[in-house]
Formats: sequence, C-alpha cells, structure tokens
Amino acid sequence: MDKRKSAIILVGKSIECLFSLKQILDSDCLINGVVFCDQKNFYSRIKIERNRIKKYGVFLRLSQITLNAVYKFIYGAEDKRYLQKCYKDFSTYSLFEQLESRKISYIETSKYDSKHSIRFIKEQNPDFLVCHTPYWIAKKVRALPKDKLVIGGHPGFVPNYRGAHSAFWTVYDNCPHKNGYSIFCLDSGIDSGPVIQQKYMNYDYEISYRANDFLLMKHISFALAEISNKYSFGKELTAIPQGPLLTSQVRTPPGLRDFINFRKRLIK
Repeated sequence: MDKRKSAIILVGKSIECLFSLKQILDSDCLINGVVFCDQKNFYSRIKIERNRIKKYGVFLRLSQITLNAVYKFIYGAEDKRYLQKCYKDFSTYSLFEQLESRKISYIETSKYDSKHSIRFIKEQNPDFLVCHTPYWIAKKVRALPKDKLVIGGHPGFVPNYRGAHSAFWTVYDNCPHKNGYSIFCLDSGIDSGPVIQQKYMNYDYEISYRANDFLLMKHISFALAEISNKYSFGKELTAIPQGPLLTSQVRTPPGLRDFINFRKRLIK
C-alpha cells in the first residue's frame, strides 16, 4: 500500500501554470488527479470585467485597459520571444501524454468550485491540493482535502507585495531589491496565507516587468514541485503566519499614469 500523501493539482491553462504541473509530475509526489481551469469564455470575461470595474472604478479600469494595449504594442513581441526561450524544452503535448500514460484522471472546468470540479475532487479524496492558477480557489474547495492544506505560490515577496504585478511595483517603489517569490498555504485572503518558503531575486532590467513575473513563476514551479514532493512523503511543513497584513500591501494592476512613473524610475 502506497503510504504517500496524495494531491490534486489545480492549474490554469497558461504555459507557466502547465510548467508547474510538469515539474510536479516529474517529482515523486503522489498525484490523484488534475483540474484544469480556463475562464476565457465570453460569460466569464464579462463577469470578471464587471467585478474589476466595481473594484477599481471606471476611470482606473479604463486606464488599466489602455496600458494593456500600450504594453502589448511595446513589449508584446519581446515577451513572446522571452516565453519561447524560457520554456523552450517544454511541450504541452508531452504533458498530456504523461497524464494518459500514468492513468492520472483530469478534468477541465471554468470554475474550481463548479459541481463537476467539487465532485471530481471528492471522488479522488486527496490529502492536499497544489495550485498554480490565476483564478480564485473558493473556501468550499480549500475545505475538501483531508489535511485542509492548499499549497500555492505568488510572484511577489509577501506581505509587502501581494496582488498584481509585484515586479512592477518593486521598481515603482524604488525597491527592486524586494523583488521575489513566495510559497504559502492558501487562505481566504489575497496572497495572505502562512508562508512556507520565500526567496528574493534580482529584478532583471533586460526584460519587461511582466517577463520578470514569468521568470519568478518559473522558479515558483520548481519550488512547488519540491515542497509537494516532500509533503507527499510525510515531511511536515513549517508555515509562518504573515503580518502585519495591510490593505496597502495588495497591489492593483497598474494604470497608464503608473506606467509613466515606472518608466521614469527605469531611466533613473
């Protein structure tokens, strides 16, 4: 009888999320199943956009959308080349081949807390969950594993850089030395759970701020695999509560004015 603790992996469909799944698959962590989530359908996009407008206000949201268009014009091709270089030896096709060959069950969903997802996770009866995803993990999902543990990561050094685009805000704050990533236990807050592992990483001025986030997420992939593997074999995790937790630590997606000030910091 296999005495390892079992995991369900919750991932998004982007390459950086799938790369995390690959690293965990290549470890000796016992995987009972995988839930792929994609919220790019029309209904989900409308709902997300409505929530963002409610959260940030119309003016800031329009500024964020404008910056997104400007950013893609300036950095889009460069970021695409960087991603190809960063993940040049990774094949999503081989990933699904590996799942099939090892008979690891998986499903696709638009919500982790959908009836289909909940039923799938309950049937697999995992000890813990591991996630690398841009989407929210609801309380009723976090309560499903036997150990009540959900391991996740964030491309930012918490608690000071929670929320969006942490690499951007470290430069904006004139604190590029605080660029880094964090692995923690998910809770009900935004990147606020007890910390398992953290590491500072030098901000790379040769690439864009989003590419810096991609680089951090690649390192998160390796860390998630290592930590999941150890926990699967029964090693207890040391998780240190974050504090103090302040609203000002939760960073929003930057707007056009923020980007202009960011560029000024880069010039200096």
